Amino acid sequence: MEALLKQLLEGQRQLVDRFNQSEANMATMQQNMVTLQQNMVTMQQNMVILQQNMANMQQTIATIQETITLMQANMATKDDLARMATKDDIANMATKDDIANMATKDDIANMATKDDIANMATKDDIANMATKDDIANMATKDDLARMATKDDIANMATKDDIANMATKDDIANMATKDDLARMATKDDIANMATKDDIAKLDVKIENLNTKVENLDVRVNNLDARVEKLDTKIDAVKDELKADIAQLDAKVEHYANIQQQDVYHLLRLMNNKLDDLYENIKSVAEITGDHEMRIRTLSRRPV
Repeated sequence: MEALLKQLLEGQRQLVDRFNQSEANMATMQQNMVTLQQNMVTMQQNMVILQQNMANMQQTIATIQETITLMQANMATKDDLARMATKDDIANMATKDDIANMATKDDIANMATKDDIANMATKDDIANMATKDDIANMATKDDLARMATKDDIANMATKDDIANMATKDDIANMATKDDLARMATKDDIANMATKDDIAKLDVKIENLNTKVENLDVRVNNLDARVEKLDTKIDAVKDELKADIAQLDAKVEHYANIQQQDVYHLLRLMNNKLDDLYENIKSVAEITGDHEMRIRTLSRRPV
């Protein structure tokens, strides 16, 4: 009987241990499910942050492209620079002092014309002029005093001098003081960008355009990677859902199995208790029967 009680207690202890282990396994599964859900939430938050970073990057690229467009629109083109005066052109132009020393229109108007010079008396004409006797009848000294002398004639402009002088058309086509005042000074020209500066700037713009194109390619590649990542995440979500469904099924199946095992052990325990009760009852009956026999024997006369 003691062996039967020990066996019954051992079975009860094993049943309790298996029940506790089942509860521990269920708690671990629930904890794993909570951790898995937390990881899913974290992954979704990271996806939102990644999408925000992508939007910020695209906005930055658009700002850079607008800046490049404004720079290109505000820069002088090669045609504009080709039409501008070079340093050599400015150096060869007349200065304000040169313009101030030149004859004005009034000075030119008062000078003798080619026709006037052509009508003046030559040396031959003077040699053929009247003699003293002829002079006596001619103009007086006062008259001659009023006439131009040889020195006056010598100091007058020659045909070559007149031919080399600027004509009215030349003067009319020359720049006025206002025109010169509006023209760029040497300091202005010195501060202007040179051809080398423009060439370097063109190279920088081309390099910047290349970098922008490379950045566009990287953004496109990043978009493709994000799309692939979205696809992978969707696939992972589907797999996780399937795994969770399978895990739920396994947990339910495991719970059913555990419950069946518990019920089976309880039935075994009840059966063993019934057997023990029957055995105890049989022992009691046997013991009672022996006691009755002993009492009967003790009552018989010797």
